[in-house]
Amino acid sequence: MNIRHPFIAAISATALLTAVPNTGYAGVPEASTFGYTIAHQVNLRSEAGAQAPVIALLPVNTAVDVAEIIQKDKRNWAKVYIRSPISSVDNLIEGWLDLGVLDTEKPDSKKLFKAAKASNNPHLQRLFAERAFAMEPMSVEIPAFIETLIPGSDPATAKRLQTILSGVRQRQPVSDEPVKKIYDYYGGVLKPFAEVRDQKITMITGKTVGTPEYFTENRYYPAYSGNTRTGLVRTEMRIFKSDSSDVQAVLASYLPDAAVPDPENFNGKDIHSMVTNYALAPDRAKREVNAQEKALLKKLTLQWIQQQPKSERQNLLKVVQNESVIQQGDVKLNWYSGHMNQSGQQFLIGQWTFSSPSDAHYNNDPFYAALVMIAEQQADGSFKLARGSGNLYCEVDSLVDLNGDGTDEIYVECQRMEDASYYKILQRGKAGWDWVPEKTR
Repeated sequence: MNIRHPFIAAISATALLTAVPNTGYAGVPEASTFGYTIAHQVNLRSEAGAQAPVIALLPVNTAVDVAEIIQKDKRNWAKVYIRSPISSVDNLIEGWLDLGVLDTEKPDSKKLFKAAKASNNPHLQRLFAERAFAMEPMSVEIPAFIETLIPGSDPATAKRLQTILSGVRQRQPVSDEPVKKIYDYYGGVLKPFAEVRDQKITMITGKTVGTPEYFTENRYYPAYSGNTRTGLVRTEMRIFKSDSSDVQAVLASYLPDAAVPDPENFNGKDIHSMVTNYALAPDRAKREVNAQEKALLKKLTLQWIQQQPKSERQNLLKVVQNESVIQQGDVKLNWYSGHMNQSGQQFLIGQWTFSSPSDAHYNNDPFYAALVMIAEQQADGSFKLARGSGNLYCEVDSLVDLNGDGTDEIYVECQRMEDASYYKILQRGKAGWDWVPEKTR
């Protein structure tokens, strides 16, 4: 759905908006400063100039770094870098914007909606209401107000407003993408992560074959915790072309399912979730790991430690036994059970984590460890430590059957410096558990 907003001829968006009281707009940014888009679906161009190719459409409230400002065709153009909401150094894409669609302050959806209701100008009513709704898609009041604007509108405008309301009300997950894909959603950014072909999972890195070079805005992707759907992720940015050497990411927002309770102080931009373009197999009940199984996992882990190099044993023993000699903090311990197959066999996981890469580097923690120890159920019901267990420097996020073969994959989060992280997948193979392979162009 590509919805463009009309502008009053010969008047820049900033000039128009700053002339309306209580909209929260301040003024255009200068070079080497930050700015925010104040219009919705703004044209990002490959070069300065109204005739330059459009490479992306940006949503309202997109944060940008303004690198330089030049004049061309009697208009001011800003070279901008689209900032990632979760990183001050990573940029999603770069290009040129008409300076008139930028402001020095973030748009405020509440002020925009208030201005829409207060305006006597039908054009401004629609303009402000649509922008407010783009920023607050879970609102009930804003679409109800937009509904009142349809009678009396010209046919094209009425159709556009009906399309907006219809798309939001339906919120149907995508079903037309030819290759099954898994995405990583974090802090307002959606990025391709892996793909599934004939039950084979492959990690996506770089510009992977089969990865679209573009995204379309207003598409809905299901978000999961394990095999349980928790909400939808809606894309907010359209990419027509990207010269990025990495897999293209887009701005997106998280919309929780009504049946799933929100975390305290919920903010969709803070969510880190696995997202797909296909429906996962229904969740199967996972039982609690009992005290006897926990003791067995610890015993198997201690036996494994004795087989490790002597230089590593002492630290690993401290982690598993959580000895008080570790002054910097306690060991984090978690237990999981998963499905090995559709016949009912299970596998168990004991996770021991101490410190983090940042704490080990900056806070003088003696070491960082993240043990993932997997015990598989045998035909006689006993459990045996699986190959692939060890100090993986990653923490289990969830167990999820990604390819529908009945065996749960282990979805893990791996820590980086400065508390950044990324996801990887452990998959059961013929020789044990191993990382899902990467495929690059």
